[in-house]
Amino acid sequence: MSDADLAAAVLSGSLKMPQR
Repeated sequence: MSDADLAAAVLSGSLKMPQR
């Protein structure tokens, strides 16, 4: 897994569960 993959996962998580 590359840093890009980790970043994508973080972004996806933020989009799916936005900070309230």
